[in-house]
Amino acid sequence: LPSPRVLSSHLPYSRIPLDFLRKRSKIVLCVRNPRDVAVSYYKFISNLKVWDYDGSWNNFFPLFLNGNLPYNSWFEHTETWLKVARLGKHNVHLVYYEDFHQGFEATVLSLAKFLEIDVTAEFLENVHRETMFANMKSMKVDMTMDLSRNGSSPIYRTGRVGDWASWFTPEQLKQLDQKMGAWNVNLDNRFKYTVTTD
Repeated sequence: LPSPRVLSSHLPYSRIPLDFLRKRSKIVLCVRNPRDVAVSYYKFISNLKVWDYDGSWNNFFPLFLNGNLPYNSWFEHTETWLKVARLGKHNVHLVYYEDFHQGFEATVLSLAKFLEIDVTAEFLENVHRETMFANMKSMKVDMTMDLSRNGSSPIYRTGRVGDWASWFTPEQLKQLDQKMGAWNVNLDNRFKYTVTTD
């Protein structure tokens, strides 16, 4: 692929090719709050034929908490990447998923500066339109549809911030907060669990 190019990945830091780091490739790290991640992960796993998971949310939650899932621990993955971003050794720009919902323009401007992209009002308008969840859900090619158990997209569900409130019990929230503390993934208190949209 000709440069510059964009590669999307869920790779842990330990699996990033060394050339990316040696050449100081620009890495955009997008992190989402763990409550919504857990619910999204549950719905994703439940809708894939390949895993054939029929368990309840209450059965799934301890699996998420302990990293006993196909992509291992969200806490370990996120803690490692946040540490890399904080240390500033590599060319990593940290964005939070929720900031695209609340603070869209500032988030895009900061990202554009990191990527050295000139921004116009028209550019911002185009990015906003193209990245609206409804547009992405309707226009993007979803390669997981063939794996869907119920005919709906395993990866495009609601895109909302705060859907966790319909799923978590107070005890589960307490357990999640304890796990986050144990992994030091919320040291900067940047996770947002509810937002008011722009």
